Amino acid sequence: MLLLLSKLKYLLIVFKMGAFGPTTLTMLISLVIYAGIFGWGYAIGFIALLLVHELGHVLVARMEGLPTSAPVFIPFFGALIMMRQQPRGSVAEAALAAGGPVLGSLGALACLGLYAVTRQPLMLALAYVGFFINLFNLIPMSPLDGGRILGAVSRWAYVIGVPILLFLILTHFNPFLLLIVALGVFDAWQRFRSPLQAWYDSASPVARWTIAFGYLTLVLLLVFGMNSTHALLAGVRGAAGLG
Repeated sequence: MLLLLSKLKYLLIVFKMGAFGPTTLTMLISLVIYAGIFGWGYAIGFIALLLVHELGHVLVARMEGLPTSAPVFIPFFGALIMMRQQPRGSVAEAALAAGGPVLGSLGALACLGLYAVTRQPLMLALAYVGFFINLFNLIPMSPLDGGRILGAVSRWAYVIGVPILLFLILTHFNPFLLLIVALGVFDAWQRFRSPLQAWYDSASPVARWTIAFGYLTLVLLLVFGMNSTHALLAGVRGAAGLG
């Protein structure tokens, strides 16, 4: 019991850190879990990529004057921030949602650059998973970023990602995917049921085309990044096998 109490004092220190206490605690929990599965190097890099993604959302939210919580990490699910105020229109929400994948993609690109300098396969693996994380988040269905980005273009963006996620569930089952589908269907039902026409009309035709073009460009760049890093990883593994 005394040993347990001595350990609990460290948890108290974490929570006394204020807004960043939950971030620190959940980050450490996720880090330990991932390290036990993938090793410390990969776990630290993976957590860093998730943090960069969430900080992209936080950065845009601050630019728009929207208060948010600090990032919270959930093992095997990723990380999230909580909005304390709704964006002022669909264009603002699209910008807020895009902040994560944009900055997260730059984080993955930085890993690829570090691989070019160090030739460490770990950096290449992190670049690949970084591209994947951000591409997955661009699936066009809320609560994923893709649904909230394309939601400024059309409300149907909140549901057209359902077949994609159902395919992923059938081919790579994960209970968290079921949760995302359930949340997405509920959110879509709420948005079609509520009188939010003024929300969608707040985006001009030019803004809608710009958002759609930016979204498609980012998707294509991430697909290219994934394919390129996958080919490089295959080459590295092949060379290691020959050695």
